Amino acid sequence: MAKILVPYDGSDSAQHALQYVISSLAPYMPVTVHVLNVQEPPVMYSEFPAYQMVEQLMDAARAQGDRLTQEAAQRLATAGVAHTTQVVVGNTAQTIADAAEEHAVDQIVMGTRGMGALSNLIVGSVATKVIHDATCPVTLVK
Repeated sequence: MAKILVPYDGSDSAQHALQYVISSLAPYMPVTVHVLNVQEPPVMYSEFPAYQMVEQLMDAARAQGDRLTQEAAQRLATAGVAHTTQVVVGNTAQTIADAAEEHAVDQIVMGTRGMGALSNLIVGSVATKVIHDATCPVTLVK
């Protein structure tokens, strides 16, 4: 059984990646999909943020991640595709690569936001960083 990691943030490109797995991979081979939502840690503008405020921001981020992964899980369940979900707070690209290794997936299937060549050159993209950091094949879906 192939193990596939789908980073999922609810964007159109993430939805296209999920649909690609459902319609182009799952019908032809047994797969288990691990849906991963990565929430970036809150940006702190002070050296001494209030602990309670940080916890509230983290709780809100996790709740958003839970909502998004449940949305993806529902689509996978409807299609009869085995799946698991996970929400993690961290650096997006590195967390995706780390999760792929941790879960020993065979492939990462992820969306790309379609950043232009100049923007990608200047700031990079999560997809580009994942390609460089991951030790398994990465399929990008527009």
